[in-house]
Amino acid sequence: MLTEVLSMTLFIETGNLRGATGLARIAMKGSTSLRLLVMAMVLSAMLAFLELRRHPAEVEKCREGRTFYPAALVANLAAFLAFAATSFQLFSLQTPPGSHNLLTVLCVVSGSAMLVSATCVFVPGETWQRIFRIAPLAPLFGFLTTVATFVLTAAIRPVWMPWMRLTYQVVLTAFRLLRGNVVTDAGSFLLGTKRFTVIIAPECSGYEGMALMLVFGSGWLWLFRNEFRFPRALLLLPFGILAIWILNCIRILALVLIGDAGAPAVAAGGFHSEAGWISFVVLASALLLASQHIPWIRTSPPERVAGSQARKADETAAYLAPFLAILASGMLAHAASSSFEWLYPVRVVAAIAAVWWFRKSYAGLSWRVGWQAIATGVLVFAIWVGTAPRFGTAGAGIPPELGESPDWIRLGWLAFRVAGAVLTVPIAEELAFRGYVLRRLVSADFTAVKFRTASYTAIAISSVLFGAMHGSRWMVGMTAGALYAAVARKRESLGDAVAAHAITNALLTGWVLSTGQWNLW
Repeated sequence: MLTEVLSMTLFIETGNLRGATGLARIAMKGSTSLRLLVMAMVLSAMLAFLELRRHPAEVEKCREGRTFYPAALVANLAAFLAFAATSFQLFSLQTPPGSHNLLTVLCVVSGSAMLVSATCVFVPGETWQRIFRIAPLAPLFGFLTTVATFVLTAAIRPVWMPWMRLTYQVVLTAFRLLRGNVVTDAGSFLLGTKRFTVIIAPECSGYEGMALMLVFGSGWLWLFRNEFRFPRALLLLPFGILAIWILNCIRILALVLIGDAGAPAVAAGGFHSEAGWISFVVLASALLLASQHIPWIRTSPPERVAGSQARKADETAAYLAPFLAILASGMLAHAASSSFEWLYPVRVVAAIAAVWWFRKSYAGLSWRVGWQAIATGVLVFAIWVGTAPRFGTAGAGIPPELGESPDWIRLGWLAFRVAGAVLTVPIAEELAFRGYVLRRLVSADFTAVKFRTASYTAIAISSVLFGAMHGSRWMVGMTAGALYAAVARKRESLGDAVAAHAITNALLTGWVLSTGQWNLW
């Protein structure tokens, strides 16, 4: 669901409806409203999580039955496609104003269906009913927190100027420490470089996040007041407010650095619109969990997580951590690069570190490799190269930045690129998509699932997700994912999937280096 929301807010330009009338005026705030709705749902989930910890027997009942509901996923994808189609049409400059009201209604209906169906993909409706019976205040808490934040921010908006000046000075001081040449204009709160500048608007001063943290923290402490020592626990409020303000200053600083690094579209688009509320969700979650383990502010020690639950959490982290490490380091490396990703080696190092950290968790997997894996790897390579002309990848040579660099730099970068393609990427992606997702679609206790028992539905869904990572070549990626899953299922070995993936990438690496078709890499 978060992926769907992010994708929509990144590519929809609500400014195209500026000056619109009727229901379209509501749509102008559509992306903001959607993010706030997701935030309210996250806050509700936080409260429900704390309440469920008090009822272990009910938690076990919630886990009974199936763990995946294909019908809900199909409904979610259909609703998302409808929501995307109507949204792009609504916010298009070519759409006549007379269609705005109808398109707004369709957006609201399809968007609501998207959110509701997303919550039922892994958790059925009857389970949600049981959860809400245990934690009836959870949805009310999320809703009231969002509303109260709107009221509080409107009340303090007239006095935002001191926060504006303070935020501006802090960001400017930090930026001067990192960069020598700084473009500034204190009168308009402008700062940046000759390549990229920003103006700190009232909303960027951080008071909205501080208000949200105050409302969230106050409501949370009041609801669980019997578990905390007062007035000690009240120290969590100023700490949370200060932390969210510091994160906002870091967000502005990062925005300027990303824009100056050669990615102004990323800085002014997705990062600018999403980093703030994502920071709040992460900080609020971290503060909530950390407070459960601080005896100084609690009246009683926190309940220990059951051994089996802790084990499952560790196993999930072991299978997903290498892949997430590559994604996170890749985002940072790309943001810190201008036109060429010189920091690609960071991805390799991050993946190796994650695999090494969880190495004991992989001891029970079968890593044997047969001829089927070799044949599968060669087949996927042939499909990948054979379909290349359809995507206009022929003739793309070595990036000029790399080609013009000294030999030792070029060879060092290529060594890491080859290591990533042949070693870390196959291991990380197979652990995530075949080791975890494929088996998690069969059972919540995924480590107990034998590959040969994986259903064709699970193979199809995990392959679609794998294909979605490959952009315009999603169909080829989906085919590759299905073939890797098939060899793992037949041979009952994740090692076969990893080997097949590695062989594909090794052959593709040789092809790229020999033919110069770098867009295939």
